[in-house]
Amino acid sequence: MVGHSLNAAGMAGLIKSVLAVHRGVVPPQPDFDLADRSALDAARLTVPVKPAAWPATGEPRRAGVSAFGFGGTGVHLVVEECATAPARPAGDDGPHLLVLTARDRAGLARHAREMARTLAEDQPTLTEVAGTLARRALLPERLALVARDAADAAARLASAAEAVAAGRTGVVGPGQAVGTVTAGPPEPAGPDAVGPEPAGAGPTTAEDRTARLARLAERAVTGTGIRPVVEPVPPCTLPPSPLAPRHHWVVDESARDLADEPLPAGPSAAETVPLPADATPPDRPPRSPPHRMRSCRHRCPGHRRAGPAGPSVPPPSAPSVPAVPSVASVVLEEVSRTGVFPLADLNERMELVADLGFDSLMLQELEVNIGKRIPGFRTDEIFTPGLTIERLITLIDPDHHRRRRTDSGEPEAPRPRPDWDEATARVDDFPEVARFEERLETVARSGADFPYFRVHEGTIRDRTVIDGRPYLSFGSYNYLGLSGHPAVNEAVHRAVDRYGTSVSASRVLSGERELTVRLERALTDFLGVGDCLALVSGHATNVTAIGHLVGPRDLVVHDALAHDSILQGCALSGAARRPFTHNDVGELEDVLRRNRSRFRRVLIAVEGAYSMDGDLVDLPAVIELKRRYGALLMVDEAHSIGTVGRTGGGVGEHFGVDRADVDLWMGTLSKAFASCGGYLGGSRRMVRWLRHTLPGFVYSVGLTPANAAAALAATELIAAEPQRVARLHRNAELFLRLAASHGLATGSSAGTPIVPCLLGDSARTLRVADRIFAGGSSPTRSSIPPSRRGWPGCASSSPASTARTTSGTRCRSSPRR
Repeated sequence: MVGHSLNAAGMAGLIKSVLAVHRGVVPPQPDFDLADRSALDAARLTVPVKPAAWPATGEPRRAGVSAFGFGGTGVHLVVEECATAPARPAGDDGPHLLVLTARDRAGLARHAREMARTLAEDQPTLTEVAGTLARRALLPERLALVARDAADAAARLASAAEAVAAGRTGVVGPGQAVGTVTAGPPEPAGPDAVGPEPAGAGPTTAEDRTARLARLAERAVTGTGIRPVVEPVPPCTLPPSPLAPRHHWVVDESARDLADEPLPAGPSAAETVPLPADATPPDRPPRSPPHRMRSCRHRCPGHRRAGPAGPSVPPPSAPSVPAVPSVASVVLEEVSRTGVFPLADLNERMELVADLGFDSLMLQELEVNIGKRIPGFRTDEIFTPGLTIERLITLIDPDHHRRRRTDSGEPEAPRPRPDWDEATARVDDFPEVARFEERLETVARSGADFPYFRVHEGTIRDRTVIDGRPYLSFGSYNYLGLSGHPAVNEAVHRAVDRYGTSVSASRVLSGERELTVRLERALTDFLGVGDCLALVSGHATNVTAIGHLVGPRDLVVHDALAHDSILQGCALSGAARRPFTHNDVGELEDVLRRNRSRFRRVLIAVEGAYSMDGDLVDLPAVIELKRRYGALLMVDEAHSIGTVGRTGGGVGEHFGVDRADVDLWMGTLSKAFASCGGYLGGSRRMVRWLRHTLPGFVYSVGLTPANAAAALAATELIAAEPQRVARLHRNAELFLRLAASHGLATGSSAGTPIVPCLLGDSARTLRVADRIFAGGSSPTRSSIPPSRRGWPGCASSSPASTARTTSGTRCRSSPRR
């Protein structure tokens, strides 16, 4: 069995099979074992784990190829060994000039040895070899030599390889030269630079030709754009020219440097210091090296690059104990990476929250990333207000200040610690699980009924039923009352009768239905974009889109009140993340000005209407900054599509912007569209790319027929009945006005159906929500953040029910944030 179990297929499988047939060697597979070999044995097939010679049968070697590549590209054919030897060039009247190139000297020496071995074993004609090499792209490091035939070339290549490995340059033997050629325009071709023979010259002797080619050899390793010109002959199989050296290893997040600036004054990243007492056991090496390997594509703090003409620095001899970066360096690097600040701008006196703008998720990310580089690190003080970089360093290394003041003397040996924390072995023992249980106990001690996961017994519109009792509903996102609408229900029934309950597959393969295609066309027209793509989950839409657009070399700048799906998308992408104060366009500009040039791509992520504050993004100002700084812009319209704008077209309609000014319009189908799922809208070219490559779409099942039908019917109703949006606006304005008249603080809410009532703290929020529920209204309550809660309005709510609820929530004291 020639086939393979590696992650390469399609054309890779074809190439692998062709080479196996050509060479007569079956390549090995990684070492593995099968649970049941009976099927292979019955078919008289084996999977080699080491190179195996092709069995000699007297027949041409044949291989059947059936390989599927990425994106569905398949290869299905049979390849057969050529029964007759290929025609060779008539004669081989040497000498010939051979030019070998590589990216570096080590690769050039290795290439020369491989070529010598290939010429000795395969014995091609020198005309074929010279022609094949002449067709290749020229790399900086070059070896040129003149040879009479293949055997002579093999001997000269072996000799020249030793000269290259020894670092020699220039003429290294008769007709042999080594040199480095920098990039530049081609040199004019002189009389010696063309053809096998000079133009217009008469017959020449072998000695004359050898002398002329020897002069060309010297020019080929020193002159820009010089390459031999040979007769057009079929190429032969030769070892490839070595490209840039690649080192592959597994790295963690700490291996990424976001800044090119040097470290601030203090211990450098290369300084060797002891880890804190609980970091590394002294009696055995750490399970993974604390000093992370880094690719030289990224500048590391303290790493100096040699200039083009600078000498290469030999690697130091391996120490008996691996060096580790100082604790201060680790903390500063991780603060820089997490907060997206240049290292030069940081000092140990800075407070993470007040000075650097860290939020709770950034603090948690910082703790995790430090823990990856200093195993065992965890601190309960990470969320303490006023935590400084200096204090964080001291928490890890209590002797940090003493070590900074001491210029000599041996530091204390670190104390041993367990290999792992027992709390990591069971989910029940996770500290975050314990903290969650504490929060539940706080709710129970408040005296209020448990307010979550209450079971509703029917459609939630302006009213709902819980435990058989009717309630006024202010806890649903059925903004336009379309969930439960007769036309929507009827469309769902027809879809289920025709298509069933699931499309049962990814839309790319066999899950496409005409119903979903119609939905995307309707959304495209409604949004005013080039094309639209529907996905099965609103939350997952943000996660997969951000993870697909940006990566480890990029930055996401988002509003501090961005939804969890945006934050999870940032985490998946590996991109750096930097929040800016809610709706603070000035701070957004400052972040872009400081950081745009440091990243490959920068994505600005904002929401159309914020679900906790009920205000709108300043979209025209954000678009202007996107243009000025060359950033991408994504607008999450989960709560603004269908609710904002004269016809519900969202913030784009509200501000009258060109929809093409936003790269990605995202929204959910679960709110105004009375269904479930999400969508992405934008240019046709971009959506076509997403349709074929977006992981959360390509590798996910398509929308159910019921959800697609519901969203399509709702989209058509919104367009046909604009009075629904107008009524929603009136209800939201009424609630906002009555809330203010009853002394409720509503923050910056305006122009959206979300009105936050700021009550002060979690305990008070729960008590007020409990009283409202007891009075016959079902609000939505939240303690995240603990001082605010937005109540969504509904187009079908009556003014009387709105007045009744706001009257019941009147505060007797001034609310506080």
